[in-house]
Amino acid sequence: VNNYAALSVNSSVSREMKSLPCVMLVCQTLAQVAEFSEWDNDVAELCGLKSTSNTNAINPNIIQTSATEIQVKSSKIANEWPDAAYVTDAYGTIIAFSKQSQQGTFDLKLPAGTGDFIVKGHFPNCDTFEKHGSSWKAIVEDYISSDAAAEFDPPTFDDETTFYDLLKEAKPVLLSNQYANDRGTVQLTRLPSYKAAMVYVKDNLDNILMLEEFPSAPQTKTTFTGDFNIPDGTTGLIACAPLGVSANCVEDSLVNVQVGKYEAGPVGPAIDWSRSPEDAKLTAYLEASTNLVITAPASCPSSVLFIKDTNGAILGYTANGVLKVSVDNLTPVKASLKCGTTGLQTVTIDLSLATANRGNNIVPPTPDTISRPTCTVQLDDGTTISKNGDDKWKENGSTCRCSLGQKLCDAPGPKEDTYMTGAEIAVVATSVSVFFFLLIFIAIFCYKKHRAGHPLLRAKDSPEAQGDRGDNV
Repeated sequence: VNNYAALSVNSSVSREMKSLPCVMLVCQTLAQVAEFSEWDNDVAELCGLKSTSNTNAINPNIIQTSATEIQVKSSKIANEWPDAAYVTDAYGTIIAFSKQSQQGTFDLKLPAGTGDFIVKGHFPNCDTFEKHGSSWKAIVEDYISSDAAAEFDPPTFDDETTFYDLLKEAKPVLLSNQYANDRGTVQLTRLPSYKAAMVYVKDNLDNILMLEEFPSAPQTKTTFTGDFNIPDGTTGLIACAPLGVSANCVEDSLVNVQVGKYEAGPVGPAIDWSRSPEDAKLTAYLEASTNLVITAPASCPSSVLFIKDTNGAILGYTANGVLKVSVDNLTPVKASLKCGTTGLQTVTIDLSLATANRGNNIVPPTPDTISRPTCTVQLDDGTTISKNGDDKWKENGSTCRCSLGQKLCDAPGPKEDTYMTGAEIAVVATSVSVFFFLLIFIAIFCYKKHRAGHPLLRAKDSPEAQGDRGDNV
């Protein structure tokens, strides 16, 4: 009887332990699902229906070379180099893929903002390798939010002047001598008394352009120098060498550099301007008589705009097609537009004409006199309505908006602003509940079938066994 009881308990525990991974897998699958990727078919075709085997013999070297690029270097297996490498995010979505390699070296471009990732490689004999990695952005963000930053203990000095002099010396320095060639250099004086855990540089879009980590403070004062590439269109740099929760940063503007590049490039056709939006013209008007607002033509919404005064000083710069700058008087300004591959287009704007409708320089502008182009939207019933720049609506599964009279729709698919109605949420909740109870029903059915097919368990459930058990008790 004791042996039988032990067997029964062990079988029950074994079944529960075996079912646990299943339950965890189902929950994980419901919570985290890989999204569609343009490289899904490429990865699926690597070995077709052949079985693959993961090997621990390969430990690839992962090097981040720029804000959005990594290089993966692998050794051989069975005298063969890997023929493909790809990267997935934490949920399994493929975010980069390459079959172009030089003796096991792959260059992979990651989406902007990538954090932690997984690199996977494939060999012609269907062996594979896998290694986890973290981008510069993820490393910086993890440090800033970690206990290490909060527990930083700055040194103390009897002389307050010495303290601030050393703190100033510990700031990073950005060297601008190579900005025109899209290269930058950062220098950091490392002091034994100040343990800077790292130094990094990011651009105006918050992309980390370079990172160097320091595991410990130096024994003597040393100077670190690091180079980095500057993406096209960058207008600002920030270099930081965190001292605990202190960011310890310096900034530098690249607006002059970018403007100089555009002015040294090809010249485009002449362009005109008007107070109200017109095709192929800049829109310019004075807002409250002190702010000049200039908008790119509707045919080129995401374009570079910059304004200079009569002395050549840059008053404003933007890369999103809409620019607002403060003006002190009605002195003419020069506005320049860079739209796509078209050469730089420049026009002089007489601010005295921007204060009112052309031909009437007395009446100041008001928001009501500034026409706002609308978009015509056709409803399912065939009727049409007008939408302005403040409106958003759904059309064929996409989120649409009106921009300067032009309808702009996102690509179909799940977006950050995608939402479900109450009815849709109820349907999903009901489906999950039904699926859960179905799993329980299947588990009970399998359990009973297992007991019915096992001679010892079947004997245990018989009326005679039940009666004997009662007598023994």
